[in-house]
Amino acid sequence: MNHNIETQHTNEIKEQKIYIEKLEKEIQILKENRNTKKKYEFKIGGNIGLIIIICLIVIIYKIN
Repeated sequence: MNHNIETQHTNEIKEQKIYIEKLEKEIQILKENRNTKKKYEFKIGGNIGLIIIICLIVIIYKIN
């Protein structure tokens, strides 16, 4: 009887370790995606800022 209980606990521990490893992989992927998203947000923000500056220069140039 004890052998069956030990085997059951060992199997549960193995399953939990596998589950934890999967969660760790998913967390790592989410962290990488968040960092990638930040990079793209910066690039988009930078491009919009550049377009606004160019538009202002053109408007000022046309006024003068």
